Amino acid sequence: MNRKNLLISIIILIILIPVFAYITASRGFRVTGYSPALNNIATVTPYLDVNFSNDVSKSNLNIYSPQSIVSSYKIISPKTVRVYFNIPFSENTKYQLILGIVGSTNGKILRNYSFSFNPVYINSQSLPKSQQQYLLSQQDKPKSEIFGTTLVNSLPFIGAGDTFLINYNLINQKPYITITTNTAQGKQQALTWITSQGYDPTKLNIIYINQAPF
Repeated sequence: MNRKNLLISIIILIILIPVFAYITASRGFRVTGYSPALNNIATVTPYLDVNFSNDVSKSNLNIYSPQSIVSSYKIISPKTVRVYFNIPFSENTKYQLILGIVGSTNGKILRNYSFSFNPVYINSQSLPKSQQQYLLSQQDKPKSEIFGTTLVNSLPFIGAGDTFLINYNLINQKPYITITTNTAQGKQQALTWITSQGYDPTKLNIIYINQAPF
């Protein structure tokens, strides 16, 4: 091969390599965008839409956050997953979301894909209309309906001597009654109080937080 032909071959390779890389990437299962954009998430933004290059499978879907900011998520269109947040966020604080596993309907898998954002403060009236309407609908939804028990209407409750705290929270997308205490006595006292209010602790979603209440 003479120098001219060699030079032509190199030029062709230089052109084809990025083209091939683009074609390969475009065929892969990936995140294609967010709505709102990550730099436009506010302290009161109730949800984020994550868009994908292929239709998302319901059977392979797990999204979470180390800061427990995810209340739930669902597929709202073939290529879009909506992630609902526990709000409000703290202003200018870095939050992370992790797509633990997201599968496409054609069998491709995206694992441990993470991204972060720093919310900014805006008035809720400045949110898009759809988000404002969602916030209003959530305000109208009774807490007892969300958590499955009217006990939440009596919470938070602080035990005598500050030995325990009973509250409610959404943790890893699920609603729980939380009992915060670092003693066996505090745990038992909390359960006794719940029973005294007419509720069966064994029928409640309870999570124990092993630390001093205050």
